[in-house]
Amino acid sequence: MNHTNHIMRRVAVILLFILLNGCATPAQPQQMMAQSISIPRIDQTSPLYHAIVIVKVHGGEQTNPFLTSKVGDQELEQALRESMRQHGFLSESITDVPYRLEAFLVDLKQPLSGYTLIVDSFIRYKLSSTGDGNVIYDDIITASDKATVDDAFYGPNRLKIANERSIRANITSFMERLFSLKVPQSTSR
Repeated sequence: MNHTNHIMRRVAVILLFILLNGCATPAQPQQMMAQSISIPRIDQTSPLYHAIVIVKVHGGEQTNPFLTSKVGDQELEQALRESMRQHGFLSESITDVPYRLEAFLVDLKQPLSGYTLIVDSFIRYKLSSTGDGNVIYDDIITASDKATVDDAFYGPNRLKIANERSIRANITSFMERLFSLKVPQSTSR
């Protein structure tokens, strides 16, 4: 009986350890930021240079530690804001800004399980002129990325990494589109 109690206590301690350390965690904004290596900083002569304010980011979902890792509105907004700041798009002011940006996380398709987890992110970006409300850009960008057992052995951590990489690829794709966007000089400031 004493030996059985000892084994039961050890099993209980191990299960408690797994429960406390095995919780899902939300995506980290710094891991979702667009990569500076693949995108240059926008030129000061561009009408989009320091000309965009982020007015709304929504559609995200908070992570429930007992379920799976998700991407919340705040994490997505912070990653998008810092990406735009680093590349010269974000306005330093919130008044007298030529362009407004809204981002909506339409879907985050996550696998149920697997060794290689591939996550697809669908984000709608809408850029409009502050003055007349004309829509300059409105599209849903789809991006995929993955995490393998080499990235994280524990499944919930692997899913978090795949989420972060998918969102980073999505924001990077949006930034690339901003660079190629033809905005007339006359509609800016």
